[in-house]
Amino acid sequence: MKSQIDKENLLGKRMILTLLPAISPFIIILLIYFNNPESDLISAMASWGSELPAVTSAKNPLLSKAMDLYTKTAPFVAALFFMTSFKLMSIKKDHSNTKLIGTLLLYYVFYFCITYPFLFCNQELTTSGRLLRLMSENDIFLTFFYSSLYAGLFVLTVMVFWFTIGVCNALKER
Repeated sequence: MKSQIDKENLLGKRMILTLLPAISPFIIILLIYFNNPESDLISAMASWGSELPAVTSAKNPLLSKAMDLYTKTAPFVAALFFMTSFKLMSIKKDHSNTKLIGTLLLYYVFYFCITYPFLFCNQELTTSGRLLRLMSENDIFLTFFYSSLYAGLFVLTVMVFWFTIGVCNALKER
């Protein structure tokens, strides 16, 4: 039987091995854009999601729209990761039911406050705060921003699933 530390190490490695290939399309999109800024593929990606709210940059609307559309897949990839890895996940069960449920509800609020503006609202990076304006300065920074946003959404979504299932299992065992 594997120890808890071995399970957590394996889980961390699995998460990284899932996240790296999931982020690689940002590099591919950037390389396609550098090769041909009017690429049909990037234009098609941007037009597929034209009706969806987006976090875009007025300095490069085509690239930012394509990358934003791909960023919206992070919760789905996180759900797939969770479905294949949930058996390795556990939470500490030495807390009261009230504390477990309260912490879970607070995390839901935190998750909603973080993800809602990036997934369901229109945002313009060039008119946002100083850090977001900096990220929209050039294509490399823009790619870094969307890659980081993707990774953050992925991890937060995995945590939502993990906490939800963990709390439900802990309550069921009592």
